[in-house]
Amino acid sequence: EDPGATGKARTREKDVVLAIARELKSTIDARPGMSGVLIRDGDYYIPLRDRFEKARRHRADLFVSIHVNAFPDVRVKTIETYYFGAPKDTATTELAKLENTDSQYGMADFKSMIKKITHTMKHQESAALATSIQHSLFHNIHKLEHRMRNFGVKTAPFVVLLGVDAPSVLAEISCITNVDEEMKLNTPAYREKIASFLEKGVQEYLRHKQSRTAGDNSNERQNNG
Repeated sequence: EDPGATGKARTREKDVVLAIARELKSTIDARPGMSGVLIRDGDYYIPLRDRFEKARRHRADLFVSIHVNAFPDVRVKTIETYYFGAPKDTATTELAKLENTDSQYGMADFKSMIKKITHTMKHQESAALATSIQHSLFHNIHKLEHRMRNFGVKTAPFVVLLGVDAPSVLAEISCITNVDEEMKLNTPAYREKIASFLEKGVQEYLRHKQSRTAGDNSNERQNNG
């Protein structure tokens, strides 16, 4: 009932992101000791609350929400990744209002939530996960398309990111309103590449987290010694 953004050739965001999510799950499942859980595995709508409650039931270690951007300027080709926080501009505020349509929260509620979550471990780890995913997506896609722009890592009060206990990000992996990108997003090969770049971002985050943890343990041993 909610197709998301739609391209000129009538490509629907909901179909593209589901295909990429399935590819990402397959890639993650192939990793020893890892398994992916899809919030949605078919053409049906899941309310925001049910999305993060499913992630909670499965005790998710990480949460990645996959989206495709849309712009009035059809020439725009960009990638950006969000984690929960205060919006920095009007466009982000409007995007958050759109994404949070079926939630019961208003912007006043978010201001209070943002104050509570800032500087928590989840907030810091979400920022690290967003940075790793954004770097992997843009660095690798830019090799294929030099006109792709890097909109970077941003913060926005997306309800779906707040409700999950684990580090959580929302990745805008492309622009469906750009004709070239829409055409590529309809090809399985390109969707597989995007899924692999998302997975590389996750792996990069996990490696850095392991290094940080090892460093913290080393410092603790020195302090106790």
